[in-house]
Amino acid sequence: MSRLVWIVGVAAALMAAGCLTGSFLGRSQGVVSGPRVVAGSVNAVSQAIQQGLCEVGIAAVEKRDHEDVLLVGVTGTGKVFCVRLRAQKAQESARTAVSIQWDREADETFWRTVVELLPAATS
Repeated sequence: MSRLVWIVGVAAALMAAGCLTGSFLGRSQGVVSGPRVVAGSVNAVSQAIQQGLCEVGIAAVEKRDHEDVLLVGVTGTGKVFCVRLRAQKAQESARTAVSIQWDREADETFWRTVVELLPAATS
């Protein structure tokens, strides 16, 4: 089975199990990295992250949680992640806060990869 098919299968199983709901994001054992606030709309930042992850061989399933976008997947080391993109109120331009939550333990190398995919951080 190819790696991409396996990752998509894991993400689909997470979705079916309800792992993309608030219960996954509210788990006390999870570790959160971020947030980083960047210029750009939630949709534009989401597309940039997904494209960059795809280029390094990591698939992420997109799910909407009200106005937020969640990108869920599995790193190359087998760690389950959920990247949350949330619109920030700004008068002059669109801004997006990006954070990541881990199901159990963090993969800081992967978080640095995500940060490198972002437009220049504004705060």
